[in-house]
Amino acid sequence: MVLHSIFYGLIYAVAMEDDDKERSDIYKERATEFAKTFIYWFDEDGEALPYGRSLTYRFAQAAFWGACILAGIRPFSLGVMKGILIRNIENWLSKNIFDTSGILSVGYDYSNLLMAEHYNAHGSPYWGLKAYIFLMLSDDHEFWSCDIEEMPKLDELKLIKRGRYACIKTKRQEYCISGRNNYRFCVRSDCAEIFEICIQCSFWI
Repeated sequence: MVLHSIFYGLIYAVAMEDDDKERSDIYKERATEFAKTFIYWFDEDGEALPYGRSLTYRFAQAAFWGACILAGIRPFSLGVMKGILIRNIENWLSKNIFDTSGILSVGYDYSNLLMAEHYNAHGSPYWGLKAYIFLMLSDDHEFWSCDIEEMPKLDELKLIKRGRYACIKTKRQEYCISGRNNYRFCVRSDCAEIFEICIQCSFWI
């Protein structure tokens, strides 16, 4: 929910910058701080940690970076943010996430109705299109011409105290150890999606 709030805060900041600059600046500052830890949720190949509700939204997990670019904030270089965003989308498009009609399926790495919550419907995976918010950029925006950059060098161990996570990055894998085990929202498969003790980018179904 925090990620969604920050994403829409940036939308507000873009739309209301002239009419409500004070609040818009606050939302941009929050997003800048959030980005410093959220980057640990992505690996060098575009995979992201599968954690939380609504995992069937898939590449919406990278929409935040497009919103940062649209809002004109630079917690990292434009090339780094473009790289995270594009690699994540390309990674998803390489998976079996479409049904035989070419429609996005409910699931995660593949069609799997057990990944659905009670509020999901057949159109729910299309919330992932938030990742394409960068299409709102002007034709002459530097995003279109800048080079994609690799992930910056990050700490091998990053404690995210506010979220109660510890992210561990090795040469081959990325893990997140979660201390959040008191979630009280009734969703299907909540134990698998929310109560994980250790989450890993690569090994997920």
